[in-house]
Amino acid sequence: MKHVNPRAIAAVMVLAIVAVSALPAGAQETKWEKQTDFQKRLKPARLPMVEADHSGTPLPADPEVLADRLAIINHVTAYSFLIDEDRWDQWFALFSDDILFETTVPGFGTVRCTGKAAFRKFVDVRFRGPGSEKYAIVKRHTMGNIHVARQTPKTAEVRTYLLISLAMPDGNFKPFTSGTYNATLEKRDGEWTITRWYIEVDAMAPPSEVPEYPGIEFIPDVRAETSAQAATTAATPEVETISRFKYLYRFGNFYVGGQPPLEELQWLKEQGVTTIVNLRTEEELRGYAEEAYDEKAVAGKLGFIYRALPVNGIQGYTPENLQKFIGLIDPRAQTLIQCRTAHRATDFFVAYLIRTGDYSVMEALDIGQEMKMVLPLAKLLGQDFEIILKD
Repeated sequence: MKHVNPRAIAAVMVLAIVAVSALPAGAQETKWEKQTDFQKRLKPARLPMVEADHSGTPLPADPEVLADRLAIINHVTAYSFLIDEDRWDQWFALFSDDILFETTVPGFGTVRCTGKAAFRKFVDVRFRGPGSEKYAIVKRHTMGNIHVARQTPKTAEVRTYLLISLAMPDGNFKPFTSGTYNATLEKRDGEWTITRWYIEVDAMAPPSEVPEYPGIEFIPDVRAETSAQAATTAATPEVETISRFKYLYRFGNFYVGGQPPLEELQWLKEQGVTTIVNLRTEEELRGYAEEAYDEKAVAGKLGFIYRALPVNGIQGYTPENLQKFIGLIDPRAQTLIQCRTAHRATDFFVAYLIRTGDYSVMEALDIGQEMKMVLPLAKLLGQDFEIILKD
């Protein structure tokens, strides 16, 4: 990857300033891996899970059995309330000293912690690093379909769906991931305790730090490694500056440029471009039509698909406009993205590459710096951009 120039470094700083107040220390270094199509389809590499009991057999009409059932469910569901409210001492008390804690994430792998000391160390690094007390996003670990699959006087196995949701400081709300919790419990000295807790996450998530510590084991998802190795052999497009015209660049199926003169528009048609996405305002287009030609009318005569998204300077740099822009793009079609001098076009294109997940932040910034990128990407990408969650 090429060296990032000062303008790109400044763009990173803008994004970081937006997000850093909500990040636990150390989370800034965690990066999303570029996912291949295969990785995006990966399902969890399942560990042994509780097998549901579908017999419909009623519980014995024994008050102690019924009391145990309520205590088991209450014990398991306390997990979500205590972790969301940062009541860590009470949360750790849910687990036995010989706890086996396991979590598996597709595309990342499986972490296994044996014993309370290893479990505490893993949680301290993953969830409770310095600065986590300033974490601004509110998370909720919601359980549903809670099912006691097996219960004896001394043991129980419970299975439940999980849904982790995020409430942003700006009022936005979104789901983060889903999966299952699988718990094994034992009744010791008259109280229920969790002896195994296995989290199976449905969706890929950012890689996170796994501390080197006795009792902590990490098993990478080799399926992801294989697909990632295959992805590295694929050719990555390079930015091509079209010197024949002013302010025109090509990257893969995309041409990014300024207002095209008629000669350039005809040349683009010859290159196979089928679609134009114009970010200039109606006022700008009327002015250009008076001094040169009516681009929309000429584009129609030449057979282009013409799409307009008026962006009136920096006030038009909003997540809503970026979402509209993404909706106008067909990545399979050769497309011209244009404005007056390619600044808006480049900024929206770089934000598109990041938001759609096709390129990492630094890769997209490298592409942008070879075009006409300016700084206000954070306004386009929103305040939740680059917040990497440790869950």
